[in-house]
Amino acid sequence: MAVTFKTQQAGPLMQQGLFLAVFLSTVYTPQPLLRGWLAETAGLNPVTHVLELARQATVVGIEPSLAHTLPGVVALAGMGVFFGALCLVGVRRMGR
Repeated sequence: MAVTFKTQQAGPLMQQGLFLAVFLSTVYTPQPLLRGWLAETAGLNPVTHVLELARQATVVGIEPSLAHTLPGVVALAGMGVFFGALCLVGVRRMGR
């Protein structure tokens, strides 16, 4: 964001994106309690899978298994590749 807009006034745009990614996941409400479009959106959101991965280490009663671990690892890897590519594109543009 800073490379594109070259001003700190663009900071709220980044906060808005982060807010939407977190709000449309299962951060505040467990998946079974979500209803309607929010439940469907949370199921597609990769942040939900990363949260489930993190919960295995902190919540008693969630047994670590491949079914719980693999989606989170794939989501983390996918986000790393996507945002890493965005960073490389931004740095290359900045060098011009």
